[in-house]
Amino acid sequence: MGRSGSTARAAGSGSQSPSGLSTTLPLEEVAGLYDSWRDPSGDEMTMCTIITTQPNALGAPIHNCLPVILLPEDVERWIDPDMTEPEMIVSLLRPYPADLLQTSPM
Repeated sequence: MGRSGSTARAAGSGSQSPSGLSTTLPLEEVAGLYDSWRDPSGDEMTMCTIITTQPNALGAPIHNCLPVILLPEDVERWIDPDMTEPEMIVSLLRPYPADLLQTSPM
C-alpha cells in the first residue's frame, strides 16, 4: 500500500481535498483473497479482492473503510493454507495501528 490515494472532504467546505495514507514500515501486506476457475467457455478466470475493515483514527477522516494491512508477524498465519479456524482468521482482520501510518497530501 506504500501510498493509498483517497479523497477526504475538507471540514465545512464541501470541496474535495486529496489526501493519502502511507506506512512508516518499509513493506506492508494487504489481506486479500483470490481464486481461479473456468468459465462456461473453458477460459480460466483469476479473480481477487482486497479485504477492508473499519478505519483507524487516522484513516476515519479520509474514508469509512481501509484495506486490512497485516502486521509483519501476521503474514505467515494469513497465507497458511492450513489455517481454517474462523476465529483465527477474523482476528487478523483488524484496523492497522494508527501510529504506523501517516497522512500526506497528494
